[in-house]
Amino acid sequence: MNEKENKQEIDQNLVRKGNLVQNQEKINDHIEEERREQVNFANQEIGEDVTQYGEFVSTYFAWVPPTKQKQRANELEEMTKPENKEEKTDKK
Repeated sequence: MNEKENKQEIDQNLVRKGNLVQNQEKINDHIEEERREQVNFANQEIGEDVTQYGEFVSTYFAWVPPTKQKQRANELEEMTKPENKEEKTDKK
């Protein structure tokens, strides 16, 4: 091997090594992002079936805050509204 070929091979190896390092950094960033998401999920407030005063909450899964209760009530109200005035008069 002459000096020129040797230098080209060294340069190619350096490029490969740089690409490998960049790929590993991307993988590490992805792993770190997943770890952050898992920590955030674990730190989210988990619902309870009792209030801070020991009263049992009668929802199936967990306590539902008043804002969500109101939002759900509005959704149900919209679902049951008659489509037109004729339907209102027929029901009376």
